[in-house]
Amino acid sequence: MKSAPRRVAYFIALLSIIFLVAPVGAVFASGITWTNQTTGTSASGLNWQSITSSSDGTKLAAAIFNGDIWTSTTTGATWTNQTTGTSTSGLNWFSITSSSVGDKLAAAIFNGDIWTSTDSGATWTNQTTGTSASGLFWSSITFSSDGIKRSTASFGPTN
Repeated sequence: MKSAPRRVAYFIALLSIIFLVAPVGAVFASGITWTNQTTGTSASGLNWQSITSSSDGTKLAAAIFNGDIWTSTTTGATWTNQTTGTSTSGLNWFSITSSSVGDKLAAAIFNGDIWTSTDSGATWTNQTTGTSASGLFWSSITFSSDGIKRSTASFGPTN
């Protein structure tokens, strides 16, 4: 078994390779043959920060840093902006997660709040406003497969 520092170095090297070959502002889907699914659409060129998938891969949700939450029910072939024109538009979305069915979503805003949706992203509820968890530097979020249990991670100063 590899030592922890060696595993970290391997992971960083792998990420470096991914970042070198993947163009900025693009979403690719389907695995072996990669196709930019946003070329020529309003979703092209955005600051795609995080993406999640239902267990069958048909429902996707993506967080755009300094932007919106976008969803797809077509395995990424088409995308819908779920937060444009709402109070959640233009925020620093940093991480997003999905239940295995894809109906429950949770997303974290860097230096902000945790938001959840129970209708595949159509509406969002702030879960941390007015609490000591509001305004943290949220960096990661995950759900249990049923979307009931949530874990988050933050770094930097705490309130």
